[in-house]
Amino acid sequence: MKVSLFAELSSDNFIAGINGNLDGFKEAHKVLPEGETCGFKDFVASVDAVVMGRKTFDVVSKMKSWWYGDTPVYVLSRDPNRVKISPHLKGNVSTLCGTPKEVLAILEANGKRNIYLDGGAEVIEEFMNEDLVDEATVTILPVAFGDGLSFLTRDHWKRLKEVGSKTYDFGFVQKSFTVQNASRTA
Repeated sequence: MKVSLFAELSSDNFIAGINGNLDGFKEAHKVLPEGETCGFKDFVASVDAVVMGRKTFDVVSKMKSWWYGDTPVYVLSRDPNRVKISPHLKGNVSTLCGTPKEVLAILEANGKRNIYLDGGAEVIEEFMNEDLVDEATVTILPVAFGDGLSFLTRDHWKRLKEVGSKTYDFGFVQKSFTVQNASRTA
């Protein structure tokens, strides 16, 4: 099983501003050429499942576009009754409750081998703390929040080994990492 992160970050390493504000990212996206996803569309097509926390689901489920296509999405929540799934997503979205290891065991038992861990920050931290993330792709946007939701702790950043980098003409920089000291093999 392989667990991957794919995230956009501000230049000061936040996945969102204070209170989850994404306005800076929305502004930065205005420079994207039409159809450009910085590899995200192909990445999502390569995974068997998307895992995210309830707070992240609450944000992405209200956006204009559903980024995940037909890929099954699993929303983690200690209280699945708090997850509000709109009718048009019911066939694609399910809830799960459990520790990161329990969640991965459930997914693996259901034939899911390539997992996209979409966040949020708390969920990523839990999976990183249990040494369950194998790789990360980070796209750095030319915007600074000054404060907000951190992508990774300093200790988690230290475990990343850069294996690739790409600079886009419109100012985005994408870096690929493997996670060192993984207790599992892909």
